[in-house]
Amino acid sequence: MCSIEPTQRRIGRSLGLHQADCEIDMEPERVNFRIFGACAAAVALLLMATSVTAADSAALPSEQRTGIVNYRSGGVGIESSDAMKAEAASYSLAMTFTSHVDSRDAYTVPSHLSIVKAGGSPVLDIRPDGPYLLVDLPAGKYQVTADVGGASKTLAVEIVAGVHQKLAFELAQVDASAGKADGAEPRPAGAAGR
Repeated sequence: MCSIEPTQRRIGRSLGLHQADCEIDMEPERVNFRIFGACAAAVALLLMATSVTAADSAALPSEQRTGIVNYRSGGVGIESSDAMKAEAASYSLAMTFTSHVDSRDAYTVPSHLSIVKAGGSPVLDIRPDGPYLLVDLPAGKYQVTADVGGASKTLAVEIVAGVHQKLAFELAQVDASAGKADGAEPRPAGAAGR
C-alpha cells in the first residue's frame, strides 16, 4: 500500500495512477533531502564554471580600439596565452610572433606592427604587448608588417567576412649569446611550444 497525501493522490489519478500501483516513497524528509542535494550540486557546478571564466577573463588583455579596428595584444605567460588562444576565433585575424633563438623557437614581441589596407591606407599602427595579436578587420586585402630588432617582415592577408585567418610571423634569428637580432636587442617573451 502506498501512503500518499490527498494532493498527491489527485495528481496520481490525473496521471492515470491508482493507489495500488504506487511504488513511490514520498516521505517528505527524504524528498527534501534529495532536492537539497541536487540544488547544492548545481550551485557547486555553477560556482566552478564561474571561477574558471573569471580566471580566463582576468588573464585576457583588454580590448583596444583604433579607428574602426578592435584588437587585443598580449599572451605573455601561460594563462594569458591560453586566454588569447581561446578568444582568437572571435576575431577575423589572429597573429603569433616567434624568433629562432639558439636552435629553438621562442615567442617574441615585435617592437612595432602596422597593418595597411590595399591601396595604402593605414589601419593599425601599434607596439604589441605580447606574442599574440587578435585583430577584427573588415573584409579586404591587407599588408601586415612586424619589426623586431631592426629587422622587419611583411605578410599579405585577405580577410573574408565570417572567416577566421591566422598569420604566423617567424621573425629574425636571434643569437642569445650575443643578445642581438640582426644587430639590435631582441625582446623575447618565452619559449614557443610547437
